[in-house]
Amino acid sequence: MSSTMSERKTGRSLGRAFLLLLLATPIALISTARADEPRGLVTIGMQRVFDRVMPALEAASGRKFRIEYASTIDIVQRVTGGKRADFVVASRAGVDKLIAAQKVAQDSQFDLGGSRIVVAVPTGRTAPDISNVEAVRRALLAAKNVSYTDPASGGPSGIHMARVLERLGISGQVNAKTHFPPTGGFVGEILARSEADIGIQQSVELTSYPGADVVGPLPPEMQVVTDYVAAMPKDADHPDGETAVVNFLRSPEGVRLLRQGGSTRDETFTGLCRRDDMDAKQLLVIGASVLAAFSGGSAVAEDVKEPYVRLAEIEIDPAQLEPYKAAVREQIEAAVRLEPGVLALYSVADNDNSAHVYVFEMYANVEAYKAHLETAHFMKYKTTVQNMVKSLKLRDTVPILLRAKSM
Repeated sequence: MSSTMSERKTGRSLGRAFLLLLLATPIALISTARADEPRGLVTIGMQRVFDRVMPALEAASGRKFRIEYASTIDIVQRVTGGKRADFVVASRAGVDKLIAAQKVAQDSQFDLGGSRIVVAVPTGRTAPDISNVEAVRRALLAAKNVSYTDPASGGPSGIHMARVLERLGISGQVNAKTHFPPTGGFVGEILARSEADIGIQQSVELTSYPGADVVGPLPPEMQVVTDYVAAMPKDADHPDGETAVVNFLRSPEGVRLLRQGGSTRDETFTGLCRRDDMDAKQLLVIGASVLAAFSGGSAVAEDVKEPYVRLAEIEIDPAQLEPYKAAVREQIEAAVRLEPGVLALYSVADNDNSAHVYVFEMYANVEAYKAHLETAHFMKYKTTVQNMVKSLKLRDTVPILLRAKSM
């Protein structure tokens, strides 16, 4: 009897052990599979774009990715605090902080384009006039309810709009009837429920939102463009994951999805580039322009401690080359004359192909560059040349030495 009971207990014990093994096996397999999945931290501003991108990327690459959405501020804090990720997508300002903290390599960046601030209304509603600053002011005052990103959430469009309303002198009137979306939420959702007559948010958040119709971008004088960048942390476990993301986004399908998602910079400048694909000829052309262009002698390098230097390669429609030259001359002359933070802007054409233009840009710092993007003359230039430019490649640089003789 005792022997029989012992055998039964042993049998039950073996049965439980076998059951636990069966249960543990798929969990272990799932854990192993997830460990092999590249992990990405993506800013909330690009969430709707990446909700489109990721299924297509996974289908094209044949692998799964794990994506977490968070604010750029949160992403910077997580990565600097030791959070591991194989790639991050954040605003340029956020990635710059990660580079400064030596968490991201300078040459791992990939430009995803920019996002303007746009105005939208509930689907089917009459579009208000937003052709100029005064028209936008009238539309905001006439609306029964307004929605834009809560500035307290840290969203760039919300912070900017709060400043715009202050400048217009209508902050109190508009905010009294404003419905802010929850942190990380979308203005489009409020418009879709007809809880606001006018909604304002970044184009990557409002474009193609069900139940909302985009009227258009804010006028240049009220506009700000947020640039987004993909980058790879230095301690990435799956560096090939970021490579797969970048390769897909460089493909025609990736570019199409970025544009569909409201990446407005690429409507004007269609080139998406990695920062390591400039060939020797282009470097020589731009290097020659730099050496020939400076007029301040050695004082340039001595007076400017940490300038922000960018290089651009632009392909122009040959049939529109002369109008483009006129537009770029007007923009450069205005920028150098009116902006203290613009230290140098030089535009040159390839000797063998005049439709290939190279531009050397040097600003006092990143803030001066961002301020330049908001100026009326730069916005006029972008609008003027949008149908003249066939592609643009932009590269941030690290100055080694800046010297030139006076011309």
